[in-house]
Amino acid sequence: MSARRKTIAAWVLVAVSLGCVAGLQYAVVAKLDRWDALPFALLAHGAMLPAVAAAGLTWKQGARSARTVSRLLAAIMIGVWVHTWFGPLQKVVAWLSIQWYLWLGV
Repeated sequence: MSARRKTIAAWVLVAVSLGCVAGLQYAVVAKLDRWDALPFALLAHGAMLPAVAAAGLTWKQGARSARTVSRLLAAIMIGVWVHTWFGPLQKVVAWLSIQWYLWLGV
């Protein structure tokens, strides 16, 4: 794949990611999370995965602007994901360690 095609594909993925971010922001403002969390999970992953894919596409080749924007967007999306899920992951690890301790009967 040529550098030009990679750059075009990266910009398309960045556009998809930003579209999912806009949809997620609208869903939060409209308070659409009252019934189902699946749309939020799909939009969040729809925002993160294309950004990371765009950063991967332009890792060595591609326009400098595409590399910069895709890496910045991927870093922001990963940071938001870690910030969102770090607390629940800590609770899961703590629960598993308690279960392990109780199972051992120490």
